[in-house]
Amino acid sequence: MKNSVSYFLMVFLLLGCGGGSSDDSSNDGGSTPTPPTDPVQSSSKLPLYDGFELITDITSDDLNNDGFKDLILSRTPSMYGEARIQVLINNQDDTFTDETSNYFSVLENTWFQWIDKLYLADLNNDGLLDIVSHLDQSHWNESIGFQNATEMPLLIATENGQFQPMPWEQLNSVGSFIPLDFDNDGDIDLMSHRFINFGTAEQQIHWSIYRNELIETGDFNFTLLDNSVATLKGADNAAFIYSPIVVDLNSDGFSDIFYGGSKWKNGGFIDELSPFVVLLNTKDGTFIEGTNEVIATTEQLTHAREALSADFNGDQLNDIVITSHGYDGGDFAGERNLLLLASDATTLNVNDSKQSVFDYNGFTHSSDIGDIDNDGDLDIVFSDITGTDVSHGGNIQVFINDGEANFQRKSTAFKTADNGDMFIVSTKLVDLNNDGYLDLVLGGDDAKSSGVVLWNDGTGNF
Repeated sequence: MKNSVSYFLMVFLLLGCGGGSSDDSSNDGGSTPTPPTDPVQSSSKLPLYDGFELITDITSDDLNNDGFKDLILSRTPSMYGEARIQVLINNQDDTFTDETSNYFSVLENTWFQWIDKLYLADLNNDGLLDIVSHLDQSHWNESIGFQNATEMPLLIATENGQFQPMPWEQLNSVGSFIPLDFDNDGDIDLMSHRFINFGTAEQQIHWSIYRNELIETGDFNFTLLDNSVATLKGADNAAFIYSPIVVDLNSDGFSDIFYGGSKWKNGGFIDELSPFVVLLNTKDGTFIEGTNEVIATTEQLTHAREALSADFNGDQLNDIVITSHGYDGGDFAGERNLLLLASDATTLNVNDSKQSVFDYNGFTHSSDIGDIDNDGDLDIVFSDITGTDVSHGGNIQVFINDGEANFQRKSTAFKTADNGDMFIVSTKLVDLNNDGYLDLVLGGDDAKSSGVVLWNDGTGNF
């Protein structure tokens, strides 16, 4: 969404979209009252972070070992500046306390402006999850180095409960990370990308592998492998890479990479379809571009924001759902989201009958998957800011799975007590109160609705 979001908010801030309502009628016969058809939303507001209103991603871990999941948020100002990471400790009473300074006391926090994805991974095999950040763009100029970006350190968890940046000499000229064990040796390696000649006909996307030497040598260090990943060239490739996923796409037991993105030309996003990219692990220290080999469809999207992988139909194969908000300009009409189902062990395809429910036009900025109604299969939540087929602000689309990837869409709208409509930028499903049901964490982009938890009522409703 980037630079258009502030303009968009000014245009749509006063447009309401309605919220949940309850049935307050009573039953005089003493029998059990009829449950409301649209339950009242129970919610908890998250602490703010002064000057860093916009939450770009959300993840969770039990940081203080009390048995309750805490929240880790990536933040940036509404007008985009340097980034921050916020730690919110779960108080076990539906409230949260900001303890960022306790966990990041040694950090200056002058990082790249937009952290697209927070990954948690145990990089040094000490049993603690470290923070690995992915940036949607890393611009490189051969003469001056990074443009419009600051190098993003790996944040290593320590036994005293803090995160410390890894010494940077080991990872020079890297602006974005994806954690994966590419060689199946038991430690977590890194992939990174950088752009050269960003947004031009000469644009190049360079991928690199940094091998973790922990298993081989006992030394927690990374070695750059030369000529290890294909270079994608030309402006017809995405100029922004959003939330890549690590998933075995050809059932060979090795991790591959899947991502989508958007094109950028002449200083702005353009209204053109952008191809997905599959990087296949060849098991010998290289990755090759294998999109056409894996995706047996010509389907593309204009501005894919997020990809998530899961087995949606119980066939033990990896499927992918792709979140998109369409052209980031004009009237923000939105775009459909896309479900790619594994048709066999090596191929993803679109099943028209199962795809149709996803074909509404929404400016869908984030999503997550999880078993919302505890029936044993995986459901999907999309968060829409606007779109041709949705109202403006705070739209939550819950897609309930029947176990065979036939989804039923339930649409609702969340309104904050402070200012009505909430513009949702990030979405996370996690059980925060240990009741066995996934709750919904929403990250907004202004000081009045920058973060909220919607509590699952035990029936799959928020």
